[in-house]
Amino acid sequence: MVQSLNFNAIFGIFNVLRKPQLAVPHIIVDDIRDIKFELLKKKGIKALAFDKDNTLTAPYENEIYPPFNNAWQECKKQFGSENIIIISNSAGTADDPDFQQVMLIVIYIFINVI
Repeated sequence: MVQSLNFNAIFGIFNVLRKPQLAVPHIIVDDIRDIKFELLKKKGIKALAFDKDNTLTAPYENEIYPPFNNAWQECKKQFGSENIIIISNSAGTADDPDFQQVMLIVIYIFINVI
């Protein structure tokens, strides 16, 4: 069996190398409640990526930190769950046997994990 290539990702890397500003944060906020998701959508942003721990959840928790629930719902309303990804430095790695952390994130937050 041959593993497939993700050409979109390969071209995306070249785009970032050509335009490094694509990979640099352009806004800094205290937390997710300060993000104007509707404005991002209007400005042409098509997808969002979030770190999980200390960004959306308390450390080692799998549910959105309760004060962030309204902002999280607005994010999903504006972008759709299919255009949001959670990036984790532990879920899905060797530290996550049988991908249990990934599954819990998908179950509790309803968003894919990389």
